[in-house]
This record gives sequence, C-alpha cells and structure tokens, in this order.
Amino acid sequence: MTKQVPNRLDIDGESHAMIRTPWLFAPGDDREDRYEFVGIDSANRSGVVSYWSVTEGMLFLSAVEATAYRRDEHDIPCDKRGHYTQVTLAHLHDQNGPVRIDWFTGEIDLDIEAASIFDTVFEPPERMRRLRFVAGRLVSDEIVAGS
Repeated sequence: MTKQVPNRLDIDGESHAMIRTPWLFAPGDDREDRYEFVGIDSANRSGVVSYWSVTEGMLFLSAVEATAYRRDEHDIPCDKRGHYTQVTLAHLHDQNGPVRIDWFTGEIDLDIEAASIFDTVFEPPERMRRLRFVAGRLVSDEIVAGS
C-alpha cells in the first residue's frame, strides 16, 4: 500500500497526521464548485493537502496545497488544454490567513504513533487522539484505540 501524504493538524505545539479530516468548505458553500480537485499521484489521490490548527479551542484551516482544474460559470475547466492549477487557501477562501472553521461539528482523529509525516497509511494506528468539535469549538480531546 502506498504511504499517503497526510493532512496535518497542529495542537499543543505538536503536529499530527490526520486520519479523518473535515471538508474544506461549509455545507452548501458555492465556492466548492469553483474547482475540480485532481489526484496526480498515488500518495495523494484527493489532490488536496490541508493544514489545520486548534488555537484557543477553535479549529482553523491554516493552509492548503491542491491541484485542480479551475471551473468557470458553465462548469467547464477554464484551462482547456488540460493543465492543472495550483490552488492555495487564498484561492479557496479569498484570504491568506487562517480561516476559522465554525461550521464543523464532528470528530477529527490524529495519528499519534507515526514517527514521521510519511509513516501514514490507510490503516488506523493502534492508538489515536480523537478531537470532538461543535461549531468549530473543541469540546473533547481523548486517546482512543484505533479501529
């Protein structure tokens, strides 16, 4: 199995690979329709690597590195020659700084056992750190057994 380029989350001065990651946009956000993300290799099939943080108990999307076709208002890739566009946080959310993710309610699982960022594969680790959020606010932080 190919090792994956993981999404990352910084919390308490540590950076962890994310096993479960929120989507980049709030449900119904029409900005999501601007791009068709393209996985260009087997280590990143989604075409997106996202960087997140928890600061003062709130979830933020800090940075994005993505490969995508840019779509126009007619749902047609703007670059008709088949070239991809490198997409950043500024493209997706119209700002350069971290984006507060106040729409996310759910769990994020972090790999606390990987020795490096390249040790992450699809199978969950034996133990992981589970963060629970309600409207982007951290409400629970615990170590759980992997599944």
